Amino acid sequence: MKIFLHVCCAPDLILAHKKLREKKIEYTTFFYNPNIYPDKEYEKRYKAFLKLKKMWNFEEIKYNYNHEEFLNAMKNLDVKNEKSRCYKCMYFRMEKAAIEAKKRKYKKFSTTLLSSPRKSHEDIKKIASELSKKYNIDFYYENFRSNNAISEGAKFCKTNDIYRQQYCGCEFSLIEAEELRKRSFEKRKKVYPRN
Repeated sequence: MKIFLHVCCAPDLILAHKKLREKKIEYTTFFYNPNIYPDKEYEKRYKAFLKLKKMWNFEEIKYNYNHEEFLNAMKNLDVKNEKSRCYKCMYFRMEKAAIEAKKRKYKKFSTTLLSSPRKSHEDIKKIASELSKKYNIDFYYENFRSNNAISEGAKFCKTNDIYRQQYCGCEFSLIEAEELRKRSFEKRKKVYPRN
């Protein structure tokens, strides 16, 4: 079996790759992430993906980076509401993957979002169900992060110098990550004050 695999980032692909190889499932990758901001961050993530491609020699369907696509999809949405924003972002990227998979005559598509500790599998399954009906294509579901896979993936990244991002991807998550770091720093200062 060969599936069409949307890839959100290299660290999440590491987890998916291991599980798919164990089951002898081949895949074609689709690195489609117009949500990533700024473009320098996109380049870092794409280079990490290409490093894995060189190591594992998988097939890639290229798609040009266009952040405006993501911003247009987020119009009329309360971007401060992380849950609805993330759901829309996942839907947007998974829909593009379903369309491309169908166009290229794949019978199944999937996503490495299933590897991420930040993403809800229930949300992903709900989106997949809608898209499967809409485009008449099956979704391959597997919990790529099961059995301590995240920890193993982190070790693989460190050993092989694979870039690991510090925030989800969009400018809204970047702001949230920076605010969280500041709050964390302030909290530590209170717990461990300097004399």
